[in-house]
Amino acid sequence: MKRTILVGSIALCLVFSLAFVGNTYAQEVNDLELEFYGEVGYTTFADDDFDVEEETPEGTIGLDVSSSLGFMLGGEAKITPEISVAGEYLRFSTSDSDSISGVDPDTGSTVEVGLDADLIMSGFRGNFIYNLPVEEDWPEVRILGGIGYYSGEQEATVSERIDGTLVEEITFEEDDSSIGFKFGAGLKHELMDNLNLKGNIGYRILELEGEDLITGEDIDYDFNGFELSTGLSYTF
Repeated sequence: MKRTILVGSIALCLVFSLAFVGNTYAQEVNDLELEFYGEVGYTTFADDDFDVEEETPEGTIGLDVSSSLGFMLGGEAKITPEISVAGEYLRFSTSDSDSISGVDPDTGSTVEVGLDADLIMSGFRGNFIYNLPVEEDWPEVRILGGIGYYSGEQEATVSERIDGTLVEEITFEEDDSSIGFKFGAGLKHELMDNLNLKGNIGYRILELEGEDLITGEDIDYDFNGFELSTGLSYTF
């Protein structure tokens, strides 16, 4: 968690620094269009290994972390009317919890077993964008492809309470990093001078190595999934 906060803080500093440098550079190079953007997003995760399930004497408890909300911050440079390149920092996170309780027939005590899970995906990504020719007042139609360096972090906690008192708690943690890809399309519409509305849809290809949080077995986590995002951009 501390590493994620540190990486996010560094990313924000880099984005705002690049925005400042970009603004200065754009004023000197009038034919280069630069913009800074922020977007909120939704993603799915294709792998059901993220849906943690635990068998207990009281029954089965499980979690669903198959989708997540997040955000993206980045900058884009339009090199020609058709070609743009962009760099962005992204972060998606989700969590879920479940519990089950029953009465111990030997002692008559109420036993409750709880399960909590957190999943975080973050990274830096570069995008190549092709702007399709459209009529002058129409929104820009964009085809994009990206490559990025991603990090995935998972944490699951199993707890047991007897008559409301915590008697045992076990936490499992796993993280890994790797290269991934994204392909998609989007729209960009000018709301007013220098301010634009953006929307994108894409599919992410990403696989991370790790261990099953419950069994400890080596597995490959499939972070493939759809990404939907929308936000605003400011053009220099």
